[in-house]
Amino acid sequence: MIYSRRQVLSLVIFLLSKVTLAQDPCLDGNFHEIDNVAKRSPSYDEDSTLPCDRYLIEGWYGSKTHVMSTSPPLLGKCGTSYPVWLKDPSPPYGIIQNLTACQVGFSDECSNAFKIEVKNCTGFLVYKLKPLDSCNSAYCFELDDSCVNKTVNNIRVSFHNLTWTEKEKENSPGVFQYDPSVNLICSFTPSDDDSLLYHIDWYVDNETVIQGQTVDKSSLNDAILSAADLNKAGKKINSWIHCMVGIKASKNKFPCVTKSSELFFAGIELLNRTVTIERKGTVTLMLRPTIPFASETIQRQDGMQSTSPLNIQLSFPGNTEAKCQQSTSGSLRKCSVPIESFKYGERQRYKDKTNWNKIYTMEISNSDNDGYYIQDHKLVLRLETNSPNGDGAQIFSDAVFRDVHINVVDKEEAWKGKRCSSYADPHQTTFDGYKYECQATGCETKKTYIFYSNDFHLQEVQVRHSICWSTARCVCAVAARSGQDVFTIDVCNQRQFINFPICNENSLKVIKETDKVYKIIFPTGTYVKVFIFNYGSSSWYLNVEVYPTVSDVGRTSGLCGVLDNDRTNDLRRRDGTQGNTKSYSYSYPPDDFSLSWQLPEGSNEDLLSMSQTVFDQLTPLSSYFYKLCTCDEERTYCSYKQYTECKTGIKGKEFHCVLHSSSRRKRDLKFLTQIPGNINKNMEEEPRVKRAAYSEVDAYRICKSAFEMSTYYGTCLNVVPNFNNETLVNCMNDLVMTGNPNLTQLHLDTALAQCQTYILLNSIRH
Repeated sequence: MIYSRRQVLSLVIFLLSKVTLAQDPCLDGNFHEIDNVAKRSPSYDEDSTLPCDRYLIEGWYGSKTHVMSTSPPLLGKCGTSYPVWLKDPSPPYGIIQNLTACQVGFSDECSNAFKIEVKNCTGFLVYKLKPLDSCNSAYCFELDDSCVNKTVNNIRVSFHNLTWTEKEKENSPGVFQYDPSVNLICSFTPSDDDSLLYHIDWYVDNETVIQGQTVDKSSLNDAILSAADLNKAGKKINSWIHCMVGIKASKNKFPCVTKSSELFFAGIELLNRTVTIERKGTVTLMLRPTIPFASETIQRQDGMQSTSPLNIQLSFPGNTEAKCQQSTSGSLRKCSVPIESFKYGERQRYKDKTNWNKIYTMEISNSDNDGYYIQDHKLVLRLETNSPNGDGAQIFSDAVFRDVHINVVDKEEAWKGKRCSSYADPHQTTFDGYKYECQATGCETKKTYIFYSNDFHLQEVQVRHSICWSTARCVCAVAARSGQDVFTIDVCNQRQFINFPICNENSLKVIKETDKVYKIIFPTGTYVKVFIFNYGSSSWYLNVEVYPTVSDVGRTSGLCGVLDNDRTNDLRRRDGTQGNTKSYSYSYPPDDFSLSWQLPEGSNEDLLSMSQTVFDQLTPLSSYFYKLCTCDEERTYCSYKQYTECKTGIKGKEFHCVLHSSSRRKRDLKFLTQIPGNINKNMEEEPRVKRAAYSEVDAYRICKSAFEMSTYYGTCLNVVPNFNNETLVNCMNDLVMTGNPNLTQLHLDTALAQCQTYILLNSIRH
């Protein structure tokens, strides 16, 4: 058939129109839905599970209910540290335009500007978004119509109940199956307005599993996340779960403002993730369920019921099980902890939490002789569950646990009771107790210093300083690193950054104990405590403490010195040379030592530079081998010298990089609970006194008098055996140096915070 020129032209125009339609980003399927849209609101504060747009796939994104914010949000809003908003007005209907997007910075609402394509789809907008430079930045979106500007309070995730389904077993007349399902509830205090609805989103390990669950005041018990929901999303126990709640006027609307619950760990928690065991010794690992385990019940024709336990057993990833079996006797699965399940006829027992929320134990032994240590291995215990029966119990099936790190020691005492610290302006103390100053010529402002480093375990702490009062220097920023994970607190120059700038390995656990106290736990059990203090109306500084474990003995460096019970080598410089600890004093500090741990400008080690180039060069923890604990003759052994082939290069499950809330009970701090704002008290409230010159005798009298006026300080001296007068000495030195008696309150606050930490340590050890 021969076509005319007009027919060919018509066919070409028709095909081109088809191609154009197929490429139109306004059509369903041609754009991606914006994820975490509720958290991207300009009214939503940065929380523990922030959206990350660094790994966004470039393409068209949109939402038929939300638009990109066109006014600058505040720093820390939109669920992120640095929100991105649209500076230019929206294009006319049907038009694509290149518009300016702005990233909010510390001192500028448009610290970083770039172009994105935006199309008006006549009813909604689509945006051609590109990945951002870091994980602590995200695009900001808000509702495009009116909404209810109210919030709820007391949001909490907890275990709610068990529900059961009954059916007759196929091909077995008279035999019945009772299948249980665990249900979690998102509870909150509703509004007084009975006409309002509540919009609930559920997140598991920071992934959305339910979006837009709607309840009213009469159906609050329907705000449920069930085992079926978890199974559908491919989730299992040992996950961190939270819900977000907002108020709306009707089912098809969205809330203006949403608030999040704290994280709830749903599974079986390890109560001692780091275990120290003496050579040829035995230690007890403790586990406790936070939700009840229930497996399928089978009822026979005679009415008898049976069920099966959940076994927590050793885990051997990849092909390691066969290698581990070679040098052992008996099944590797014999070393297990059974978690009991109640039968359907006993289901009332689940209503009493004490029947299932109890501690289970596993005995761990060591069989190493002399010369046991292997330098390139880390000893870990890995656990997993078996496969219980029933659909509801599948969330417990083949679930993995986070690694339990094992430290084998020869009754090593060098690390016990030790602490490296930097207080106020700053008074430094090494692990072995050597005290020194780091003032203007030693701790320079805007420079990064290595405070603590353990190269073997790829973990470190870096600090920066700023001027805090007069010419004194105080720590204003801290970065803690484990492998390719970094957690940062930066309050320098009125900044307020507290989060993970990079999180690739999920190895750090960060606990927000209060708004101004953070605990950062390394995989080895070593942990850092950071206290945020306020001096004056706008000046902030940090007190930093590092508490070591046996894995740090002989391996530490930096401003914290070498942990080995020998103070004479604590001034070891970065080049390996040694300073004489007796050659320095308060008025003549070891500046050459401090400056040796300062990182040069543009260093590829500087974690506080917030440079993605620095983060991309970090060595991962997965570059090391893991020596695995194994089962021999039905006993669990964690040993370096024996079972040498039982090892793997596969990294275990670790923490998600989120901020955990403190679960410590208030009774552990029973005598400090009534302190009326001593810690973090604003020094601007203190009356200013004209500076004077004080002798050491006068300074001692003033500081001692101020400390003795606090009944809590006296209580600390009486009840805490390892509490000393270090802060009193620091107070005296600062008073002689500055002539400013207002600083006595700062040192008293430091003493009380230090006392609180020791109380927690003593409650854990005993």
